[in-house]
Amino acid sequence: MNTFFRLLSACLALTLLCGAPAGATPINLRITWSGEAFQNSATGIGLLRLDDSLLAEDGVITGDNPLFGSLVVKIAGAGVGDGTFTMRDFFYIDFLEAQNLDLSRELIGQPLGNGCLYGTSRGACGDGNGGDFNVFSNIPVPFGTWYFEIMVANGDRLLVTSILPVASVPEPGTLALLALAALGLTAVFLLSKASSGTVSAVPSR
Repeated sequence: MNTFFRLLSACLALTLLCGAPAGATPINLRITWSGEAFQNSATGIGLLRLDDSLLAEDGVITGDNPLFGSLVVKIAGAGVGDGTFTMRDFFYIDFLEAQNLDLSRELIGQPLGNGCLYGTSRGACGDGNGGDFNVFSNIPVPFGTWYFEIMVANGDRLLVTSILPVASVPEPGTLALLALAALGLTAVFLLSKASSGTVSAVPSR
């Protein structure tokens, strides 16, 4: 039995190592957009997965940088322009001042050390001094129009209201590896029991 658990631990560790890119520390962010500031009912939810080494950069072209893991943006309430959009729909992401943020808590509202709060899109800090998070694309995909603002196909504008770090979810490939590892270990365990004569046969009737 001890041998079985040692094999299980080793196999799970190997599976997790194989499922994670070497040197990569994934960051998972949940982005919320709202049209309330612009008197419309459109909303947006985005899930962005990226590598922490990108946080030192002001802007990254998603198509050319493989360290962006994934991006999904879902727009609702706009009518025209509603839908779910993925990484291939966007060609650029702005993440200004990202290197100065504490990624263990809500990003919007954090002080940047220049008298401005991250997430400011209007006033003296609204010209980029308050940072930026934005996605760029071509119509009809949501596209950036100003700092922390996007517009959808019907003309509704939405403002980023929250960027919150969230726990990572195992990717399908990693889950599949874990399942295969569990099946393989079960087979090894049953075979070892059968060869040692500890698995009894089902009595015939």
